Amino acid sequence: MFEGRYFAPMSARAVPARMRIKSGVATIEFEGNEPSITSKVITIAAQLGSVPRRVELDSGAIFEASADADLDDHSGRDTAFLSRVFKLENSWRSVAILTVATIVLVAGIFRYGVPLAAKGAAIVTPPAAVSFIDAGTLQTIDATLMDDTTLPKARQDELTAQFETLAKGADTGGIPLTLIFRASPRIGANAFALPGGTIIMTDELVAAAKNDDEIAGVLAHEIGHVEERHSLQMIYRVAGLAVMVGVIAGDSGQLVDQVVAQASALQQMSYSREFEDRADRRSVDLMIKANRNPVVFVELIDRIVAEATGANDTAADDDAEDKTGWFSTHPGSADRRVSVQAHAKKLGWKS
Repeated sequence: MFEGRYFAPMSARAVPARMRIKSGVATIEFEGNEPSITSKVITIAAQLGSVPRRVELDSGAIFEASADADLDDHSGRDTAFLSRVFKLENSWRSVAILTVATIVLVAGIFRYGVPLAAKGAAIVTPPAAVSFIDAGTLQTIDATLMDDTTLPKARQDELTAQFETLAKGADTGGIPLTLIFRASPRIGANAFALPGGTIIMTDELVAAAKNDDEIAGVLAHEIGHVEERHSLQMIYRVAGLAVMVGVIAGDSGQLVDQVVAQASALQQMSYSREFEDRADRRSVDLMIKANRNPVVFVELIDRIVAEATGANDTAADDDAEDKTGWFSTHPGSADRRVSVQAHAKKLGWKS
């Protein structure tokens, strides 16, 4: 027998009453000499905090029992399941375990699930789609960051011939490799690979190099990015993390949005270090195949970093810049040099 309140059909007037349920039929008893009412049970609301449990009857009447009324034995399977969920929510141990499990799951997806999915998507992306991305990216870059090259045609042809020699040793899975030259005072000495095999090298990088082996090492590094489809993987990873941010943050407010977005940004920086290290190793492979010095490109990078950070930095600042840190997007110069030299030595190169 459950104590509660009875609402007659189409009435907002509550009447104290008691209810008994047997075989899906409710018997409502009132105080005094009022006759009892029998009616078939339609639905029983699930337990939800301190909200009274509503029992809907086929007559259109409503019976409200207390929030802790044990009506689950008389409810359907779905209501019983929700009631068990409610009990779990009220157990701090259960909440703690589920919270930890959720954090571990999300961290696992961030660290392993998204990268694995991005790598698979990059591999199966049709060449036509990659070419489309390449063309669109190049158009945007040219419109916002790049100017026409001022390198003499003879110098362009010389560097292109060296690039093509390196490309012969590459395995891009059918993606054609193309070298193009641009000037860019905005970004300075740089080279980067687009998803479809287009590699852009700036005049400023050519001017910063002391010899062609330094330039060739950087180009071999970019070829490594194309082989591994790093640019395309980054596109898919960013897209995947954006979806994760939306799912996790939802409408939970600006603070949570910012925290999750920062976590995504930090993870992307980690990906960049991973990709740079793999491209460095591939650069060494290609340079040794071409019988060229495989480690001097690190010296070029050192000079570019020194120019970018300023020659007047303190020794402590220089030392900090030279180390790979959590917020780095590329390996630090010291770490990079050691890694490149070790890989070259492993392949039999002698300085």
